[in-house]
Parts: sequence; structure tokens; C-alpha cells
Amino acid sequence: MKLPLLRKILLPLIVLVNCIGFSNASIKVINELKSCLETNASNTTSIFVARNTHSERYNSVNYQWNTNSEIFPLAYIVPQTTKDVQNAVRCGKASKVRMFPKSGGHSYEKYSFGDSESVVVDLANLSEIRVNKAGKTAQIGAGALLSKVYFTLWTNGKFGLPSTSCTGVGIGGAALGGGYGFWSKRFGLTSDNVIGMDFVDPQGNLLKVKRNSNPDLFWALGGGGLGNFGIVTNFEFKIFDAASLNVKQIVLKFCVNLFEQIFSGFQTLVYERRNGNPYIGMTITPQDITVKIIDTDLSDADIRKIVDRFPPQMLKPVSVKSMDFFELTLENSTPETKTPEDLLKVSRMSTSKHGYRAKSYFSSKILNHRKIAQLKPSLSSVPSGIFLQFGSFGGAVNQIPKNETSFVHRDSLYLIQVGISPSDEHSKTELQQRIWLREFNNVAQVLDNGESYQNYVDGELKNDFLQRYYGDNVRRLIEIKRQIDPDNYFAYEQSIPLRNP
Repeated sequence: MKLPLLRKILLPLIVLVNCIGFSNASIKVINELKSCLETNASNTTSIFVARNTHSERYNSVNYQWNTNSEIFPLAYIVPQTTKDVQNAVRCGKASKVRMFPKSGGHSYEKYSFGDSESVVVDLANLSEIRVNKAGKTAQIGAGALLSKVYFTLWTNGKFGLPSTSCTGVGIGGAALGGGYGFWSKRFGLTSDNVIGMDFVDPQGNLLKVKRNSNPDLFWALGGGGLGNFGIVTNFEFKIFDAASLNVKQIVLKFCVNLFEQIFSGFQTLVYERRNGNPYIGMTITPQDITVKIIDTDLSDADIRKIVDRFPPQMLKPVSVKSMDFFELTLENSTPETKTPEDLLKVSRMSTSKHGYRAKSYFSSKILNHRKIAQLKPSLSSVPSGIFLQFGSFGGAVNQIPKNETSFVHRDSLYLIQVGISPSDEHSKTELQQRIWLREFNNVAQVLDNGESYQNYVDGELKNDFLQRYYGDNVRRLIEIKRQIDPDNYFAYEQSIPLRNP
């Protein structure tokens, strides 16, 4: 029986243990944890899977798409209810073993997998979605993948929720770090649409977190909640009516040698439309540059004005597609989907295994021709295995003051993600990537605000990650961390500390 099916069955505690490779200390921890969980077995339906790399069950829950490193946690606890999560945290503290919450498991640096001496609380089966059509709200379990969220909201009233087009991502990670996508300029970030949360604190207590109850914690979780304070098990979101959205998607493709003209057109369009709704994106690969604009109710004259911002020399004719909200979701889903039913087939394992890491930069700068020319050598010669994605900010995201939530990047014009897929071999390509990254990081200063996106976590940020992720909001985040988690139970390499470093 596969794990996803178990959510439908109330079972007593299931324990699969294989102690091959366990130290005596690890065996002691496993036994103590097992004993604690079994003591409360009448009140728990958790599944417990101890480390055994020969076990299909263990390897299933421990699926890691990013092969830059492999992590084999001591055990997994797969709760079926919020009470199971409470029990897991209490038993973890009693057994002196750290717990790491995981919703989708797509952290670029794999912080949600802990380490070889920790236990992962896997929220995959906390994925129930209930839609309140009259109130335009939805209750969504923290382990629900965005594929299921988008499908369920659309098929239960044609509703939407703004978030990423990476549909294999869990709603928990997306919302607690911000959550940015095509509809953010119109409807805000995923975190901006949170009404309330069920939150298990480091003592195992259940807190109902809303703006007017537990306001400090609500503030912190709105962009700074990535495993820093406790475990969110359920969200209540406001959702929007997507039935009437008449979407236009415009796609332009160019040769990379036209970089200067394309970048100039991109930044001008982003600036001119900063207070409006359109998503304006640009992707640069070794092969070409693609510009994508997504907006509603565009006239032919509007489209001509947009296209005229860019050089006429295109690799393909301009693509203009009219579609509804859900058709846009299917067309842009990663992993690829063609039918609504394909969304329900998306799983954590839909992302094929490969090495990946990322760097990110927020920018609010408009560059003159001289500074654009400084970028050209790097951005017109991107090596194999690297791409750059530029996505517009503004609109509803930037209407919120920087200190109103812990998501600080409110005055940006656009976000840049540099995606790196290292070669499987130590080859010339890998050397080219390292040289290019070093050079680009130097020239990127002409557009960098000094901020990075916490959902594009970057392990190479050592001494300045707090400032780059949270800016001036970091001091308040540290104060709230001391209040909620004074023992620093929920901690990892780039977590919120108890004091300024």
C-alpha cells in the first residue's frame, strides 16, 4: 500500500524499523521515540518509518529530486491529523531529537530533510481542501501540492489562489516564504492571502494564528515561517473568483545577441506597468531569450504597444493566446500538464532527479545604456546548464508596506532567479558554470537591491542570508523567535536565530 492511500484509513501506529547502519545512540533515540509514540497510540494514527535504505517505504518518503547531496534522516513521522503533529513534537522533545517539517520537499538546499540524526515530520497526508464558495475562502492542509490546490479550487466554483506555477510544490512552503507567481501583482503573494493558520508550537501546543489573535506570530509566518518557529498544519486562505478572467498570453522569442535591446524593453515595460496587473517575465538560456506577458482584457492596440517595446527581429512570430485562468495554469505547469486530470497525477516524484541550486536577486533599478552594456557579456553568453528568470513585481505586492508582513521585498520592480543544474561529471561545462557565476555575481551588483528570495534558498549565502532574506524585518523576527522557540528547537543552517549573529 502506498502512503497517499493511507490518509483514507484510520490505522494505529505503524512502525517499520531496520537498524542497519544505526549507532547505539541512534538506536536509543529510535526506541525512546517509538515508545513515546506508542504510549499515545490510541490518540495517534501516525506512520513511523525508521531509516532503511533498502526499504521501498523509506525511499518513497525520502524521495529527493535534488541530487546535489543525499540526506538520510533517522526516521519519518507521517501524521494524519494535527493531533498527530502535536504528539510527534512532544515526543521529539522528550526524546531529545530534532524534528523538521516537510510539506512539498522542494527546498533547493533540502533543509526540510534535516540530517542523519533528525526526524522529518512529513505533512503529505495533511492535504484536505475544503472550499467555502459563499465566503470565498478555502481550508487547505499544509501538505497539499499546488497541483491539487489549483484543480480543487477550479472544479469547486472556478476559484483561484495566487502562487507559483511549479505545481509539485507544497502549499506550506510556498505560503510561509511568500509565494510568487503570475497573479501576484493582481491578488498579492500566497502569504498575503492567508487568513489564519493552525500552528503547533515547539511545546506541542496547538495555536490558532490570525491577524487579531497571535498577531506577532501571524506577522512572522507571512514570509518568515519556513521551519523557523514550529509547524503549520492547516491554512485558511481567501480565494478569488477566476471564472471571469479573460487571459491573454503573449510570447516573444529572440536571439541572445539582441540582449541590450530586449533588456531595455523589458525593464521599461515593467516600470511603466508597475502599478498595474500584468505579469512580465523574461527567461534567458544559452539558446535564446523569451519574453512572456500575461494580462487580462488586452485589446489589439494594447498588444501592439507591448510588442513595439521590443526589437522586430524575432526567432518566431509573436504568439498571442486567449484562454481562461485554468487553461493558463495547465499550459504553464511545471511538471508539464495537458489535461485537468494530469494535475491530480502530479506527485513529489513527478520532479525527475537532478542536481539544482539557485541564486536570486531583487531589483528596483532602471539601468542606463552603459550599465546594460556591463551585463551584456554575461547575459549573452550563458553557459549550458544555467538559465535566468526575470519576473515583474509591483501592483498588489508592492502596495503593502515593507514592515506590515515579514516579507520585506515590497519595493522591487522584478525578481531574478539564476538556476544552475550542474553537470553529472566534473567536466569543462562545470568549470564554465563556476567561472560564469563568479563573473555574473560581480556584474549583478548594478541591478541588485541587496535582497534575495527566501523561497529560492541559497546555501552559498553565509554571513548575509538574514539581511538578504528579511532586511530590516530580521530584528523583529529574532524577537518573535525568542518568544515562541526559546530553546531553538526548530533550527537549521539558515533558520532565524535567537540573537543577531
